[in-house]
Amino acid sequence: IGTGAEWTDEAVRTSREAEAMGADGVMIIPPFYSVPTDDELYVHYKKVSDAIGLPIMVYNNPATANVDMQPELIARIAQIPNCLYVKESTLDPTRVRDIIRLAGDRMTVFAGVLGYESFWLGAEGWVAVCSNVIPKWSADLFTLVADKRDMDAALALYKQMWANDEEPVVIYHSHTATEAYPSRTDVSYASEPEAHYVLVSTRETGAEDGPYELRSFRIVDGVVTEEPVERV
Repeated sequence: IGTGAEWTDEAVRTSREAEAMGADGVMIIPPFYSVPTDDELYVHYKKVSDAIGLPIMVYNNPATANVDMQPELIARIAQIPNCLYVKESTLDPTRVRDIIRLAGDRMTVFAGVLGYESFWLGAEGWVAVCSNVIPKWSADLFTLVADKRDMDAALALYKQMWANDEEPVVIYHSHTATEAYPSRTDVSYASEPEAHYVLVSTRETGAEDGPYELRSFRIVDGVVTEEPVERV
């Protein structure tokens, strides 16, 4: 359960509540927007860890928190007993490599965005938004890389999951028509988007996964209309 908060006492309170409710672990993003120092971040996670008996997944997502925890800091936080996992959600897969190099004996690294790249560098799991939409493909990608080491098959599946630069459509995000990037952190959201892209499952009842259809909806003055778009 995600129990991150803007200040430490609140993160302690929500983490204790999660533990009382039977959670198996908590995922904690750093205090957002306040831009704490490395020492303050260490104390933040230490205080939460001291207050609960659950494993903690440290969540590094600078796009949403405005805080970017470098591998050296993650390795320092990994010395805290309950901080056993990290969700690394930058667009720099070398972070996975460096965290494993610095703290791989104490902390398990999960990918947050770049699953394919992170798996090859040693990530042992994927906390992926897209797994809510394409669960089988997401699991298959991990299996092909981590278990079978089949680069050709994994890359072919990866290309199915993500649009290329020449066809800027998305697999699960909803951005403006001209800003449809596959899970990038540098997207500027328009105040009134021209179109939203939505990936809709067209699978038959009982099917495990897919196929999927990309549908485009335009919103003008609160009125939603659908427009034709290529199938994927």
